[in-house]
Amino acid sequence: MRAVEVVRPQYVILVGIACGGNKEKQSIGDVLVSHNVIDYDCRKEDYNLETEVETTIWRGARVPSGDVIYRLFNGHSFDWQSQNKARVRMGDIICSSVLLNNPHKKSTVFATFHDEPVGYEMEGASAFRACRYAKITEWLIVKGVCDFGDGKKNEEKDSYQKKAAKNAVLLR
Repeated sequence: MRAVEVVRPQYVILVGIACGGNKEKQSIGDVLVSHNVIDYDCRKEDYNLETEVETTIWRGARVPSGDVIYRLFNGHSFDWQSQNKARVRMGDIICSSVLLNNPHKKSTVFATFHDEPVGYEMEGASAFRACRYAKITEWLIVKGVCDFGDGKKNEEKDSYQKKAAKNAVLLR
């Protein structure tokens, strides 16, 4: 927030790593670009004692990325993919402050959104709020896939973070 206030940029691009949404359609190192950000932290988690059924009711916002910057990245992604060994996935990205490394929880989170978000990450909602507060409308999330939130995250797989971050930075 402070950096946005001091620098007062016209565009904000949040670059980093993320959890991929679909292991069959994505690979480690693919790059996710936000069409919308889904703020998943704003939700109601409920449990019915009689039926012993857990339910999650999402109450957050689905906020569109900046239209101009999104179109620029969308157009550029076709050329970039042909020159790199990774694909670009444009779509909605779920944002939460919770690190997701549980296949059952991931399945529940993604099932909330039937239009298949492309990924899950941890900083996007805060970045969007900082931009909104500073009246910056042109912002975007660009994240490399470093895992799939499947419970298999460990130090060996953490080496995928470097590849994912590098690809996210290279998509410019």
